Formats: sequence, structure tokens, C-alpha cells
Amino acid sequence: MTLIGFVVGSLMGAIIGYLLGMSVFWEKVLSPYILALQIAPKVAFAPLFIMWFGFTFCPKLLVTILIVFFPILVNVLQAMKTVDRDIINLARAYNLSRFEIFRKIEFPSTLPALLAGLRIGSTLAVIGVTVGERDVGPVPMTHGRIVPPILVGVVHCERIRRHPTLIDEHQP
Repeated sequence: MTLIGFVVGSLMGAIIGYLLGMSVFWEKVLSPYILALQIAPKVAFAPLFIMWFGFTFCPKLLVTILIVFFPILVNVLQAMKTVDRDIINLARAYNLSRFEIFRKIEFPSTLPALLAGLRIGSTLAVIGVTVGERDVGPVPMTHGRIVPPILVGVVHCERIRRHPTLIDEHQP
């Protein structure tokens, strides 16, 4: 689970980082949304993923991907901004295609930042699986089903909202 989440999150972070680094327009359009998602606590998404995908491996995997994604995206995007523009202009003068500029100049220049992001992401992948396991793992049993505590609380609050007399009956 850790390895799959790390690989998928790393690939997504690197690919999106490179694509945003190549397009100033898309970076400006998507940056506020990426920043908002990055600031949000990743642990808060675990109950949502459980409610959406059930008690499968998906919530743990998605939490891991989400945690690994951002360090790699940020590192690659920042490295793409720091590539020497004079070298890129020289490559254009030699009629190199956009793909050749990426393959021969931008990718090698950003490789140290990508590897630093992968190093950070590998540590965070273990944390992501641990957090996902804690929120999805075996907790209170109810009628033979495994139910996380937050879901039990939501169900009880909804029961009390629909039947307010339940509170009145138990008061002395």
C-alpha cells in the first residue's frame, strides 16, 4: 500500500509539476486551487474518503497519494522556475523542439529537486498509510461491521436530530 501510494503520488506530482512549470497560464489558473488543497489538513480527508469509497484499501491509498503529491509538485514546480532562461533561449536559437528542450535542458536541471521531493515523499508515504490505517482500520464493531468513530458520531447526531425525544427520555 505504501509503495503504490508513493509511486502514484510521485508520478502525479512530478507530471503536474512539469506541466505547470511549462505553462505560465495554467500555473496562474490552478495555483489558488492547489494552494487551497495543500493547506487543508490531509487527515481531514480520510473520513470523506471512507464515506465515498467504503472500507476498502482506497481511502488509505488516497490519503497516501494526497500526502506524497504536494512535496514533489512544489519541488518540481520551483525547480522549473529556476531553469536558466539563457540556455533555453540558446536551445530555441538552435531550433530544438519543445520536447527536446524539456528532455535535454529542463528535466536534467530539475532532477536534483525531483529527487529531494521523492526523498521527502517516501517518508510521508509511510505517515500517509499510518494515518489511513488509523482512520480506516479496525475500530468499534457494530453489527459485524467495522465502523470508524467519526462515522458513529455522525450517525448518533443524525438520530438525535431526527428524534429529539431520545434525549428527553434519558434525562432524570
